[in-house]
Amino acid sequence: MKKLIIIFFFFITSGLFAQSGIITWTKIINVTNDSTLMQKNNFSDVPNKPLAISNLGAVAMTDTLDKIMTPARTATLIVNALLGVADINLSNIDVDSARVKLLIENVDNTKDTDKPVSTATQTAIDSTLKKEQNLYDLPDKAAARTNLDVYTKAEVEALIDSLIYEGSLPRPLNVLATTGLEKITLTWANPINYDSIYIYRGLNSEPLELLYRIGLETSFNDTNVVVGKTYTYRLTGLIDGDVTQFSQSSSTYPYPDTTAYTHVKYVSKSGSDSNAGTKQAPYLTMAKAETAALDNTVIIVLPGEYTENSDGLNYFFTGNKITDWYGMGEVIVKATSASYNFRPYGTTTQKFHNFIIDANSTNSYAVAVTNETKNKTFEYCIVKNGKASLLYVSGATIDNIDINYCTLDSSSVSASAIYIGARTNGIISLAHNTIRNITTPSGSYLLYLYGSTNDTVNFISNTISDITIGGSRLIHLRGNTFLTIDSNTITHNGRILGSEGTITSGMVKFKHNTITNNTTDTDGITLTAASQALSPIEIDSNTFNMGYTLRTSSCIYISNHDSTKIRGNNFTTNSTILYSIVKIQSNGQSTKHTVVSNNTFINKSLANYSLLIGNETTNAYDNLCDSSIVQYNTFYNARYYNDTITALNITTHAVLNGFNDGLNFRGNKIYGARYGLVNKGSGVDSLALIDYNLFVNCYQPIRMKGKSYCKIYNNTIYNNNLDAGSGMAGEIRLTENTGSDGAKYTRLKNNIVFNATGTANYSYVIADTASVTGLDIDYNLYYSQVTSNWIIGATTYSTFGDYQTAGYDTTGVNSDPMFVTSTDYSLQAGSPAINGGIDVGLAIDILKNPIIGVPDIGAYEKQ
Repeated sequence: MKKLIIIFFFFITSGLFAQSGIITWTKIINVTNDSTLMQKNNFSDVPNKPLAISNLGAVAMTDTLDKIMTPARTATLIVNALLGVADINLSNIDVDSARVKLLIENVDNTKDTDKPVSTATQTAIDSTLKKEQNLYDLPDKAAARTNLDVYTKAEVEALIDSLIYEGSLPRPLNVLATTGLEKITLTWANPINYDSIYIYRGLNSEPLELLYRIGLETSFNDTNVVVGKTYTYRLTGLIDGDVTQFSQSSSTYPYPDTTAYTHVKYVSKSGSDSNAGTKQAPYLTMAKAETAALDNTVIIVLPGEYTENSDGLNYFFTGNKITDWYGMGEVIVKATSASYNFRPYGTTTQKFHNFIIDANSTNSYAVAVTNETKNKTFEYCIVKNGKASLLYVSGATIDNIDINYCTLDSSSVSASAIYIGARTNGIISLAHNTIRNITTPSGSYLLYLYGSTNDTVNFISNTISDITIGGSRLIHLRGNTFLTIDSNTITHNGRILGSEGTITSGMVKFKHNTITNNTTDTDGITLTAASQALSPIEIDSNTFNMGYTLRTSSCIYISNHDSTKIRGNNFTTNSTILYSIVKIQSNGQSTKHTVVSNNTFINKSLANYSLLIGNETTNAYDNLCDSSIVQYNTFYNARYYNDTITALNITTHAVLNGFNDGLNFRGNKIYGARYGLVNKGSGVDSLALIDYNLFVNCYQPIRMKGKSYCKIYNNTIYNNNLDAGSGMAGEIRLTENTGSDGAKYTRLKNNIVFNATGTANYSYVIADTASVTGLDIDYNLYYSQVTSNWIIGATTYSTFGDYQTAGYDTTGVNSDPMFVTSTDYSLQAGSPAINGGIDVGLAIDILKNPIIGVPDIGAYEKQ
């Protein structure tokens, strides 16, 4: 890498052999191609370029030795050589002797300034200096400098300063962002050969982020841009592992491609409404552009603040004219109306792109959509400072209103921030928006949905944060609406979704959302109806992070809705007391056919339920939550995270099905709960089926209370007798429910019960006296590393032989099931559980593997 050395010489001369003094100033920078920093045309007509350069106040861009050697310096070196001296100071030399040696003893040494010249000669000299050497009279010195291939001294200093940064490499130069159609073209100069260039980009005032890495190119087309948004670019260079400082920044915004439009109009704060509305002669007001627009017109509004619209009633009324509006850069729209700041009207298609709609806390509604309005789209807009609401949609015949990629931002409103009222068959969509910094008063919400017949509201991929709600929930649902809440990120310390009133039609879908609630003691989702709700609810594939440690509420509460589906969600709570994750209950109406499947429950609470269906005690709503399906869920409870907690000191139920019939409980894994599954009630429950589940480290894994004819097949129960105390807990316990009959006619088949460690005399099976009737128990496998027993009725059986002699498990097995490991409960080859069961009509195991031939004992079928 070369060094550019810039040297300023000042000479003091007196005659040919006058004493020379050289004063130098040097600044060194790392560059390449330093002799060609700038190449320009020669100024060929000037015979004395050095004098011209000096008079132009310039510095020649040179670095070669011969170009910096002055005649005086060259003469001095010659004299030194001839005289054989090294001292350039000739004061000690014999002058006469030196003149002889130099053959100049006859030379007239009269000073040039003392030698006379003729008047004509002097005139010619003056003319030549003035016109060819002095150049003082040149009308365009900048052009002369260009032709002379030079910089001014100021330019040299600026160039050096722009290249130097703590001694590091020079940064990219002359960065320029140029507006294009739906793109921005970036150009720059590379002062050295970088290994690569890093392009950074920021939107508006947001921090820069790395956009792209390229090679030695000097241009880049950024097509991943939003029309009208202002982008700022800066570059760095990389060479030999070192990165330069950032280049100077350049900003611009892309224009829309208007080729698809028949007409194009422009609005500018420097325009006039008497103009033609062209780019060269734009209108002054948006109102003028709206009235002048023809069908299929695009209106481009240049940066500025536009305060118009005195009444707000017909603003942006376009009749049958299709128009699209684009704001370039920062376009602020305000209105003097007390009601509406921005109100599109009519049924033809309109799009409003990249506007800052600022109600200035004086207009009731920042954006209002009312009667007879259809086909309107707001995108990439900022909506803020509505006095009552930011967005108000209500009235007859409203349809196809889309709010996409916008930011809704306001410090305070006097009603619900977004109000979507009664419509008929209308579709309203809010997607990819940022909603933040909003405070509503008591009784108001972030989003209030008051649906009518067959209304559809889609709330998709929005980000919600910093919301303070005076009402009881973030999103309030009332009436009949097909509501989809999908793929949103919601951070809110309060209830997320709630409903009121009677919902007789429609559907609620709450899917793929991420919910974070860290402080407030309230439910996450509460959907209940005053009377029978015919609208099904789907809560699928969401992530709930409910971190409050003193919570007494639920993550999800559903009441009076049939056919609710809760599938594929991740529920996490760090609460240590009194927390229930999901409650399905009736308040007088049918809440049947609930499906809870493929969820993960993380519940560190020491009490209450991970999943509650029905009620703990009998009431007037018994059997209104019948026929629930709970399958392929994983429940992690308090003892999974802290096995020093004694089971007798916690009351957590992983699952409680209370006073409802027909529970299908399949393929679930339950860890560390006091009660794994409790199925309680009274009377015949012939449809209840508990099969192919895994229970690990629970105090009472399976308990049937007062429910008759239940079937318990192919479960694996492992090491559940920890700190059992009295030894009366029981791995499988069949008992009466208070005030009812026992769990009669229970069928226990193909289960593995394994006691690895813990208190001796722990019971594999307990069936109280009220539950012995019709007990069908066989083909089970029992194994214990401590003394265990069976309690049937009033009799305790301490050996497997005595137990079999009494007629129980006559085909059962008392042997090590040979699990793969202490955490992998599938079977090794040679396990006595393989093909040891009986066909009970089931087709797949806990992993959904097929049952092959004679069923194995336990939850895992050997493949």
